Amino acid sequence: MTGNESNSGFSIVEALLILVIIGILGFTGWYVYHAKQASDKNYSTANSSTVPIYKKKVATKTTATANPYAGWKTFCSSVTNACFKYDPTWTFAQCSPTQVNMKNYFQDCGQIEDVSLISPNNTRIDWYLLNANDLSVSQCANDPSKVSYSDITQVPNASNLFYVNINDSENIAGGYIDRLALRNGDNGQAPTPSFAGAICPGFDYFSTQDGKYVASFGLNYSVNDKPQFNTDLPNQSDLSIVKQTLLSFYYK
Repeated sequence: MTGNESNSGFSIVEALLILVIIGILGFTGWYVYHAKQASDKNYSTANSSTVPIYKKKVATKTTATANPYAGWKTFCSSVTNACFKYDPTWTFAQCSPTQVNMKNYFQDCGQIEDVSLISPNNTRIDWYLLNANDLSVSQCANDPSKVSYSDITQVPNASNLFYVNINDSENIAGGYIDRLALRNGDNGQAPTPSFAGAICPGFDYFSTQDGKYVASFGLNYSVNDKPQFNTDLPNQSDLSIVKQTLLSFYYK
């Protein structure tokens, strides 16, 4: 073997060794990279199943209940603890015949307490008080079979008191009285014209909470010497306000 052949053989061996080393390094690098990728994937999967996802809460709008008595005024009796609210567009008159004719078929501004509320259309609500023992038996001789109640609604803030539409066919020859008023209930139950202890089924009397007075709180159709009864009913807007006013009744 000559010297040139010895050098040539050594070069081939070196080349093979280099290729082997490169192969080992390449395989090692690929293995490490592949292992890292698999580890990252497992870590990501584990996190997605254990870490809670917090969603941004969307604020929801709450609709406030409108106050049906917003802007209304309040009257409270100077005699008993009774109060009610009234529409400020209605005229308030407290026993003032010079301001408004407050006569009706029961009274002539001479009771213990008289208040009238008058709409721009002259629909009138009256509130007045009598001593409980001043209500004579003769005034309460109505025949219950001639009286009917409808649209009966519990007054929200007064126990055993109800809003009713009273229809009385006995008091006017050939006609009837149709009134919106407050009446005592029958031990918490809705009133009927003939229940025991009823006060004048055809008229809008009820006993006050203290038991000292009999009160009337209801509709007198218009401002004149006598109500118009079935011939001149107020418009629906006034009737709605009358009902709302009566249902506002409460004791302080």
